[in-house]
Amino acid sequence: MATKKIVQDIVPSKRRSIRDVVLNKDDEPVRKNSPHTAAFRAERGIRVPVHLEHAVASPSSTSKKEIRGGKKKKTIKNRTWLLIGAALVCCVVIVYAASIFLARASVSISLRSQNVPVGGTFTAAQNAESPNLAFQVISTTTTAHVSVPASPGAVVNTYATGMAILINASSPSTQKIIAGTRLLNDQGLVYKTVSTVVIPAATSKSSGTVAVKVIADAPGPSYNFSLTSLKGDLSIVAWQGTAKAKIFYGRMTSDVTGGSSGTKMTVGSATLATTAATLTSNLSLSAPQVLESLVPTGYIMYPKAISVVLSSTTVSSIGSTTANISMSAMVTGIIFKESDLENTLAKNQIAQFPADNYSVNGLGSLVFAPLAGQTFSTKTTSVKFTLSGAINIVGVIDANNIKSQLEGKPISASNSVFSQYSSVIQSAQVSIVPFWIRTIPSSPKRISVAISTSSSAK
Repeated sequence: MATKKIVQDIVPSKRRSIRDVVLNKDDEPVRKNSPHTAAFRAERGIRVPVHLEHAVASPSSTSKKEIRGGKKKKTIKNRTWLLIGAALVCCVVIVYAASIFLARASVSISLRSQNVPVGGTFTAAQNAESPNLAFQVISTTTTAHVSVPASPGAVVNTYATGMAILINASSPSTQKIIAGTRLLNDQGLVYKTVSTVVIPAATSKSSGTVAVKVIADAPGPSYNFSLTSLKGDLSIVAWQGTAKAKIFYGRMTSDVTGGSSGTKMTVGSATLATTAATLTSNLSLSAPQVLESLVPTGYIMYPKAISVVLSSTTVSSIGSTTANISMSAMVTGIIFKESDLENTLAKNQIAQFPADNYSVNGLGSLVFAPLAGQTFSTKTTSVKFTLSGAINIVGVIDANNIKSQLEGKPISASNSVFSQYSSVIQSAQVSIVPFWIRTIPSSPKRISVAISTSSSAK
């Protein structure tokens, strides 16, 4: 059966119903498939009334959801900040802990130093007792050789000669050695003293020594030898097997040369003069260097405190057409004990430093000049000279001791450590990297010490 239409089902397209009246926009309820859009009207050409249904959400249900959502967001936000804060704290703790183990300390120390001007005339005596300035004499002989063309001459026999020192090792008395006293070397060769000498008495500081020329007991080249080929000392033949043999003995100080037997070679005068000049020049330079090598540790010898005495040339045969020309240089010098010289020049300034906690620099740079007429030989007993220049006294400190005393201490306690060395330390400072660490590392490998000097003239 056909459905019966009623008037309300059809609304003329050009007529408006009260249902089409638009209320206040804010009050308009939400409708499904709202027919008020322009597109809808254009498409349909008619207006079909619909039963509007108000979609009004329950106020109580909506507000609860909003509250729960807000609390959830707030909780997540708070947790995020809490995690960030905890992470930052952990990072700070890790960085600080790492910096403690990686920290390094640098210690800068400036040592006390005094410059002392030196100038004046001084007197010294051989083996003098303190407070007088003492010196000792050292001497040696060195020989130079040159081979030159030569022609045969007369038949001759010559004796080898050289220089030696006679030693008194421990006797408090002097000992006279007459000319012709026989000395035996390690090769069984005998040499005799040329002159009579007296060996000085030994002291608590040194043995008594005297230089003497020796000559071979027989002619011939077999008695020639170089100083480097000798081993051991010379024994005095007359005292072998007695107690004196251990107290008095000899020691060669030069090569032994000149021994020959047979035809003497003749060298032309011009060649001999030229060779002599060459040997003189060479020995004048090399002899002081040889003597310098004999200076004991703790002693000093100035260049102008050396005397060189050259011998005449000696010609010996080498072959049928060649001769050997030799010349000897006896070089003598006076030496000073460095500590004695330091006390003479700067006793008052040295007294301001602790014993054994200072060093004196510049002794070797002083200008030494003997007074006019002053000579040096093995018989010299006193000298007068001038010294000029400056020496520098510097405090001495052990860097390892400083490290061990600073290890693990707060940086504020470093001054108490440095104050213990106030007599040698002018100033000191400790810095630590990174800067926020205030405790010096406990490992000496992470502590570096830089030492400098602070000079002051007095």
